[in-house]
Amino acid sequence: MRKRIYLIGAVAAVSSLAFAGVAQAAITYNPQQLEVKTSAGKLDKKKAGPVNSLFVDVITPYTGSGLPIDKRATNTKVYFPKDYSFSTKGLSQCDPNAAGFNTSTTEAAKAACGASQVGSGSAALVGAVAGVTAVVTAFNGTQPEGRDTILLHSRTTAGTTTVLIGTLKPSNIGGFGKMLDVPVPLLLGGAFAISDFNTTIPKVQLPGKAASSAKKKKKKAKKYYVMAKCSKKKWTFRADSTYDDSSTSTASDQTTCKQKKAKKKKK
Repeated sequence: MRKRIYLIGAVAAVSSLAFAGVAQAAITYNPQQLEVKTSAGKLDKKKAGPVNSLFVDVITPYTGSGLPIDKRATNTKVYFPKDYSFSTKGLSQCDPNAAGFNTSTTEAAKAACGASQVGSGSAALVGAVAGVTAVVTAFNGTQPEGRDTILLHSRTTAGTTTVLIGTLKPSNIGGFGKMLDVPVPLLLGGAFAISDFNTTIPKVQLPGKAASSAKKKKKKAKKYYVMAKCSKKKWTFRADSTYDDSSTSTASDQTTCKQKKAKKKKK
């Protein structure tokens, strides 16, 4: 309760603060970082198989404490290798506009959209109150523009909820396949900024259709939310962010994958 009272007071203080510029910032931005961890069995060079675990962590190592904050991200794009593919066919969808979803607790969000959950993670914030963290729950969202979305429901220790909505799109830069485009809203009037945001996507199998006849049919390969090939034994990921002062940053990370041995051709 005390933290929530402090939070309300801090938000009121923000409205009366005149930000005098970067030189006077109490919390200062440092270059963004990206950490990615992947886990998968041996994968084919040309045919995609399941990714057992995908961990993505966008880190902004701010220094200092208290207000003002010199700049905050307004958008982050995470780029995935061309080897990666995402599919949501048959997967339950969570509606971000459902009543109460944007203010719900983690438990309430899971109760409403548990069938569409595709991952989880955590976040850390800097700003008016020190030590605020969040539980992140990832859901497969609706397709308002015909594109897959992921809802990053974030419930903080201060009792507030923010839902970041990422849209999967074709990459707008060369060398990558898909990008997750995530607008970042202003948090409590600018009282906070995200210093760390991570999500882990486990192996999520897509629902399969039951056979329509008694005749035996050839089994179809199982499909998963995240699948990948291993064409070059390494994967490169990238995160680009835009900030409220119009500046930008780029960070990248690389992981390795194991290739299946090529089958010998019969003579």
